[in-house]
Amino acid sequence: MLQAPKSDRLLGERQPLYTIIALDLDRLALSLAALDVQLELSLTTNAKATASNVYHNLPEYGPDKALDGRDDTRWATDEGTTSVWLEVDLGKPTEFSHAVIVQAFPELKRIHRLAIEYFEDGYWKTSFRGPGPRREA
Repeated sequence: MLQAPKSDRLLGERQPLYTIIALDLDRLALSLAALDVQLELSLTTNAKATASNVYHNLPEYGPDKALDGRDDTRWATDEGTTSVWLEVDLGKPTEFSHAVIVQAFPELKRIHRLAIEYFEDGYWKTSFRGPGPRREA
């Protein structure tokens, strides 16, 4: 039986910013069988990406790096660039409920505004327009 404690022995009352999950186990953790967790594949897996700008045209900063799912790669643009686009071709019309946009080096706060658009009937249409990614306080 797994129960989440109401408090943490080291921190006192649970701090939501510090506690990811805390468990009190009724037996040794090593005796518990591992769970096979199926991760949901991103809709962008194997999608084609193009971009209006790539840092010095270097392939290691190409638009495909925005979709590779890795934390050690990124799409990057040239210095002084103030407006860019990244187009993701999912291969067919696809409905989705949310998008995850992660800015490399968020402390630089380079993304001020963003839009998510789709191509329909020969025109680009906006489905979302708003501020850049959330900034940590």
